[in-house]
Amino acid sequence: MSNQSNDVKQGLEVLMGYPLMKQLASKHIAKEEDFKEAGDIYREYTKEQKDFLVTNVVSELSQVEERTRLIAICNFYRADEQLGHNLADRLDVDISPYVGMLNG
Repeated sequence: MSNQSNDVKQGLEVLMGYPLMKQLASKHIAKEEDFKEAGDIYREYTKEQKDFLVTNVVSELSQVEERTRLIAICNFYRADEQLGHNLADRLDVDISPYVGMLNG
């Protein structure tokens, strides 16, 4: 392949984002606080807003399989411990075996 062909190929790759995508894919993105923003927003809610949210989430989660329900509750717990406990209590799900893993 001639130098001109290589230049065209490299130019097309740059335009199409291949080198950039390779760089992005090779960089580690730290995800230490995946649920922090959701928890911050939840903690700004009034008591009435929190109660409304819990009631709606309980209504939806009561219709899904137990494993899915547990995963969702654990994710809500990661956002805010009290929210996770409230959902677990209302849905009669024991999250105590998982709390240590969620905090660590």
